[in-house]
Amino acid sequence: MNTKKYSIVQKIIFPTAIIFLITFAFILSYLYFGYKEDSSSIALNTAKEILFQHKHLRGYYTKYVVGKVISQTELKADITHREDDSVIPLPASMIHELGDIYNKDSELGIKLNLYSNYPFPNRKNRVLDDFRQKAIEFLEKNPDEILSKEEYKEGNKFLRVAISDKLQNETCVNCHNNHPLTPKKGWKLNDVRGVLEVTVPLEHEEKALSARLYKTIIIIIVTIVVLIIFQFFVMKYFNTKVKKILNISEELSEGNLNTDFIEKNVNTTIVKDEIFKVSIAIQNIMFKFIDVIKTIKDMILNLNSFTIEFRKSSENLSKNVEDQRNTYNHISDSIKGINQAADKISNSVDDQSRLYINFKTSIEEFDSVLSEVNLRIDKSKDFLEIISKIIENGESSVNSMNTKIKLVEESSLKMTKILGIIGTISKNINLLALNASIEAARAGEAGQGFAVVAEEISKLASQTAISIKDIDSLISINKQESKNTKLAVENTGKVFSDIVEKFDRIKSSFIGLTETMNQQKDRFGNLNSNTKIAGELSEKIKVLTSAQSQAIDEIMISIGELENFNKKNLSSSEEIKNRAKEIENTSETIKDKISFFNIKD
Repeated sequence: MNTKKYSIVQKIIFPTAIIFLITFAFILSYLYFGYKEDSSSIALNTAKEILFQHKHLRGYYTKYVVGKVISQTELKADITHREDDSVIPLPASMIHELGDIYNKDSELGIKLNLYSNYPFPNRKNRVLDDFRQKAIEFLEKNPDEILSKEEYKEGNKFLRVAISDKLQNETCVNCHNNHPLTPKKGWKLNDVRGVLEVTVPLEHEEKALSARLYKTIIIIIVTIVVLIIFQFFVMKYFNTKVKKILNISEELSEGNLNTDFIEKNVNTTIVKDEIFKVSIAIQNIMFKFIDVIKTIKDMILNLNSFTIEFRKSSENLSKNVEDQRNTYNHISDSIKGINQAADKISNSVDDQSRLYINFKTSIEEFDSVLSEVNLRIDKSKDFLEIISKIIENGESSVNSMNTKIKLVEESSLKMTKILGIIGTISKNINLLALNASIEAARAGEAGQGFAVVAEEISKLASQTAISIKDIDSLISINKQESKNTKLAVENTGKVFSDIVEKFDRIKSSFIGLTETMNQQKDRFGNLNSNTKIAGELSEKIKVLTSAQSQAIDEIMISIGELENFNKKNLSSSEEIKNRAKEIENTSETIKDKISFFNIKD
């Protein structure tokens, strides 16, 4: 049976009404049959009471009346007591006559009869019906039992009850055995002499019980009607409350959480109404639900703001990572250029070193020539011809030396330019190291290793700049000395020209020439020392260039590692951005779902 199509009121009223009807039918049936049984039971008890009263009355009459009268007076007991004043009625006669009186005058219709299979002659014509015959037969066999039967006669219902009539004392036994008209002799004490029967009409009892039954039924009906009416109003109240809760539930199911269905100014702590408590519980749940939804809405708004900012941060991070990647590529390209320039510097330093060696050799040779000239001047003043040739050779050597000095000047100029390039590169390295430190600071812990490398690069670039300044100052000194040497050589050439042209003046200026040659020798000694220093500086530049090249290689390795790390960061930032987008979509979905509920702000 599908009970879902019935309302809760119908589910309660219908079963209750059915239960009431069944209960009423059961009570009615119980009362009807119970009252019917009670009427028979009451009538039976009444009959028993009458029978035992007359039985005791007969015993009392026999013992205390008949016995004393016969023994102490001249009166006797006989059936002729009506005709003879000296005769009193026998106990059985008394019962018969009392029965006749009851049968005539009883307003209740009660009848009393005494009968036997051995009646006296005056009653021998009495006809015994079936009940009486069965009563005699049954009670003779069961003298202590009671026999009863309900009968209908002339439209009326009667209850017939019979008990045994025993010979209760010796007086009765003697009378029945010695009476001249006795139908039987040989009676003994407690023998069943006959049957004492009382007939009780059930009409009065049933009418009385029926009246009580009707009153009871009316009371029950009134009670049921009152209960039904009471239940109707209770269910009406219950239905009103339930419908109100149902309406609120429907509004809740439609998302309307703005309904307040609890009466105002009601102290809920003393409420005993369960339905009202259910309403309070539902409204409390609704309030908690509203708080939860408001909290979720606020969380969604915060989550949306967070996801937007998070997505922007992810995009900025991706952009920064990409910019950092480009910066690393630029640094890598710059460092590669620096490495190539360092290689060129190293090669140039090697060439310069070789030129310094050649220049040193030339200076040593020239110094040797000057020494030889000086010796020859000192030893061979007379050999002017030879000196002239030597001077010519010296002029050639001077010209050659002048050419070499020009080469040295050109090399110095090139080296100056190279050092300028190295200085520019060193400045760029410093700038790149500064940018790398800034990017490493932005990267946080992930950029600490790169910051250390950037600091080392900055230190190395600073040392390179200092070394370049030292080399530049030495080259400036070398250039100045080369200029001085060139001027000296030019002057020497002029001197040699003057010697050739004005050979006659050689002798007068020979001493001055010797001094000049000695001074020139000292200058070439200084130049030789400076050349040695320049060679040592070139070696230092070579060593520093090699160290710089190794540092650049390490920087390139670190940049490669940072490039891989940036790739991972870029991938992670893309994934974070995608996750942020998913969170944003999820929050929008939740927002759409929660927007179903209508809540007051």
